Amino acid sequence: MARRRRLPGPSCVFCARALIDIGGRRVTWSSCAGVTVRSPTGAVGNIPGRALVEPLAHPYKGTLLVLWPPDTDAVDRAVEQWADRHRPWVCQVCASRACGRCGSPEKHPFGTDVLGDDGRVRHVPLLPGPAGCVREGCPG
Repeated sequence: MARRRRLPGPSCVFCARALIDIGGRRVTWSSCAGVTVRSPTGAVGNIPGRALVEPLAHPYKGTLLVLWPPDTDAVDRAVEQWADRHRPWVCQVCASRACGRCGSPEKHPFGTDVLGDDGRVRHVPLLPGPAGCVREGCPG
């Protein structure tokens, strides 16, 4: 039997805003911020800086929620989303993948893992060239 993917949670675990309000894409892993759920034996390497590791309660005993940078309010939101059978995520603004001119999300959040509407996580590779801005008319 195939394992069902968890669909994205309703909001960013850091700022608690919905994607429709922010724009851009849902990030699960970046150099500045991220949230992931792992087994204790699963690899959790390559997390830049400090991270908060939270063991989840029954029925997910033996599962760890890993969040960086550490933020207790964000952990509470992430644990709640996981308990509601959703996948926690971080918006591009909180993950520092925003336009340097206007603050809107970048078109291409290079070097991140993004969460689709279907629950699949895809990697956006590092590529040469500008990331672009989602806001029409912004030169960024």
